[in-house]
Amino acid sequence: MNIRKAVLQEHSKRQAEMIARVAGENKNKFKELMQCYLSDDYVLAQRAGYSVSIAGTQNPSLVFPYINDQVEILTKDDVHLAVKRNSLRI
Repeated sequence: MNIRKAVLQEHSKRQAEMIARVAGENKNKFKELMQCYLSDDYVLAQRAGYSVSIAGTQNPSLVFPYINDQVEILTKDDVHLAVKRNSLRI
C-alpha cells in the first residue's frame, strides 16, 4: 500500500482505520505515514493525523522516535488544528 495515495484517496473513518492498521504492523509504513503527517501539505497532514493517532495509541513504541516532532508541531502556528489535536492525543 502506498500510504500517501491512501491518505489522499478518501477522507473517512474507515480509510483512516485501514491505514492505521497497515502502518501499525510495519515500521516502514508507519514512517511513510509520519512523513505525510509531518508534511507541509496542509490537507495531507490533516488527513494523516487520525491514522497516526490510532496507530500510535495502539502501538506507542512506533511513535516514540517522533516525540520531538510531535512537540515541535504544538509550537507552530501554521499547522492544521487537527494535526495539533492528534499530537496532543498521542
